[in-house]
Amino acid sequence: MASNPDPILPPELFRPIIQCLSDDRKTLCAISVTCRMLQQEGQWGLYKKMTHSINVDTHIKFLGTILQNNRLALLVEEYCQDTVAHYRRGILWDYLCRGLRAMVNLKILKFRAFGGHPASEILTGCTFQLKGLFWGNHSDENGLSNFIPHQHDLQGLNVEWDEEKRHLIPPSSCPRLNVLRGNRGALETFLTNRQPVSVAWIPQLEDSLNRSVDHLSSELGRLRFFTFGGYFNRPSFDSIYTYLYSVEVLELVGIHDRVCIYP
Repeated sequence: MASNPDPILPPELFRPIIQCLSDDRKTLCAISVTCRMLQQEGQWGLYKKMTHSINVDTHIKFLGTILQNNRLALLVEEYCQDTVAHYRRGILWDYLCRGLRAMVNLKILKFRAFGGHPASEILTGCTFQLKGLFWGNHSDENGLSNFIPHQHDLQGLNVEWDEEKRHLIPPSSCPRLNVLRGNRGALETFLTNRQPVSVAWIPQLEDSLNRSVDHLSSELGRLRFFTFGGYFNRPSFDSIYTYLYSVEVLELVGIHDRVCIYP
């Protein structure tokens, strides 16, 4: 009588184990070539999240690989690059534009070009629906206004925005926005008509520091988490704290000033 073959575990049972190896890319590579059963799980761990590749050659190889194999491009859910030095030139920039269009299942995008220069052109033709967009580039309002209104699932947004260009974003955009980080222009543009529970106001040099925020009182009054301040000067906290009656966690960053808190 033939003996029963050794039981084979379903591949999805290995996924929780492989998730613990997210930072061990060498081991993930080994898993990917161990056997056919584990190949997909290993590649999923390798390509799900691409973050901060300082090495240009490595970055180019990653983008080149997903451009040659569309199945791998579909695995990418998070792409984070905080300083792409080859700004608007060379094979890296070309691969970047094409690679993002191939990442149709992307959910988190964190991107900053060298010097924070405008870079919204890399989003042209992209069809993914993001849950989080962290945009570290300035003067990109015109390009982003063609992209953000179509991101219906966007829940987290970090962006710098010119107050004079807040009209570029329709009030119906980003209906699910839950977390907002940015300068005063970002608050003026994305806080009104939306109900985020967490806001970080990070003033820039161009921010209007003395103008009232009375017109944002209802939106500020709904916040549960609030961060105020950053690298540059910020308005006195006395001018805003009275609106934060629902805040549970408050973080003050940068210059210290006297805060009068009344019962």
